[in-house]
Amino acid sequence: PEVSPEVVEFLTMLSTPGSRERLTSPEGLTEVLRLGLANDTELPDDVLAELLAPFAATDARLALAKAGIGLSPERFVTLGARLSTVEVPVRVVYGELDRVLPEVADTFARLARDLPAATVTALPHCGHFLQEDDPGVVGKLLAEFFGHST
Repeated sequence: PEVSPEVVEFLTMLSTPGSRERLTSPEGLTEVLRLGLANDTELPDDVLAELLAPFAATDARLALAKAGIGLSPERFVTLGARLSTVEVPVRVVYGELDRVLPEVADTFARLARDLPAATVTALPHCGHFLQEDDPGVVGKLLAEFFGHST
């Protein structure tokens, strides 16, 4: 699969000292969290504080960056090549208003093409953090997928 320029830029920032520290700082994480919502004004300060709390320590922010760095373009290629071998049900839900990964619709269109058994749902009113934008709908879709009634 093609790796979008936004993903390459993100991985480069996480791999580069200085930009990594800025991106994972409380201010950088706040910016990413707000960018990831369909309506960035709907992130109350108390919720923001709870989302940032696990990353208060420098080592926790470094661990977060290392998790992102593990998503190298080479890994995307390897995973893409293995899609046809997936034999378990796959459920994908994404937000159409994703400003973090603006080409996400193209990515999941390719996924649906390469993995026909996948169920892909776009939520037109959600951004990157769709579980924050509409937790009720996301919960319902996941409950249905895992065989629970809502």
